[in-house]
Amino acid sequence: MTPTTQPGGETAPEEPADLHSRYPDLVCWWGEHTQRWWALAPVGRAGRLMEGDSKDEVIRAVRDVLNEAAARSRIA
Repeated sequence: MTPTTQPGGETAPEEPADLHSRYPDLVCWWGEHTQRWWALAPVGRAGRLMEGDSKDEVIRAVRDVLNEAAARSRIA
């Protein structure tokens, strides 16, 4: 995702490339209307939707969800 120009000339933040390099199946985007970061992690049948005020907040949520899913799969 590259920065997009919003009404008023403001530029939306760039997508965190480090997320895609670490988690290639992750879908992540900046919500122009919500002004929040969103991520859909490949967990379970439908995935897990997360959002946050910052890239770092979404990265932490993704890591927590994926670590939790990995722990569950080791137990099963």
